[in-house]
Amino acid sequence: MLDSIWAGITGNPENKSDKEIADEMAESKMLFYLTKDLLSCYFKISTIPYTKMKIRLVLLVAGLIISLSSLAQSWTPAQLNAANTAQHIASLSKMEKEVILYINLCRLFPKDFLRIELRKYEIDSNYEASYLKAFAAYKKSLEADLLKRVAADVLKFDEALYKDARCYSTEISHAERKPHERKDCPPGQYAECISFGLANAKDIAMQLLIDAEVPSLGHRMICLDESYHKVGISAGPHFSWQFCAVLEFI
Repeated sequence: MLDSIWAGITGNPENKSDKEIADEMAESKMLFYLTKDLLSCYFKISTIPYTKMKIRLVLLVAGLIISLSSLAQSWTPAQLNAANTAQHIASLSKMEKEVILYINLCRLFPKDFLRIELRKYEIDSNYEASYLKAFAAYKKSLEADLLKRVAADVLKFDEALYKDARCYSTEISHAERKPHERKDCPPGQYAECISFGLANAKDIAMQLLIDAEVPSLGHRMICLDESYHKVGISAGPHFSWQFCAVLEFI
């Protein structure tokens, strides 16, 4: 019975390789049966008359169940390795590599990204009320989007895109520019996303993916566009926003 239930709740919604599916099913199945056994223990304990020992046992089992549940809500090593395409690029900072990692996780595993990253993601409550309202609405739209999406290929680092992003991030770091306006750098030839005011990789990726207050959802569309396969990123200080990140796609 349990095996038939298990078969019914598994599958391959993200077009994963046979090895990835086997690894994830083995890990998830182990957690499934451990949780089942712990729940069985919990119900057996509930029949024991109340004592201090019973209370301790109930708390212990409940804690183990919660811990197992949190483990099931994390990325597998195989998923992280598949998405971490820039991990060996010496010219990128750790933060820049992680921005690519987060975007690739969303491209490769949209439904897992929704479950593991997006649903629990929130921003600082000190933002203006209008922005908080927009954030909630645009986050909800991304949730709906990811539920319908299928896997797209990863973005891989490209040196030419990196140099272009570095040039433009340097240009706007010290001078006011209209959106995507270039004066010192060559004209833009690529799809371009710019994040302002955030210095954390996950926040930068989420800002672009949620795309709050951007009716066209241009940044989200670029980040998840399956026709793009290469990316360059450069991040650093900004004279007004404290920090900015420029991403180029092709």
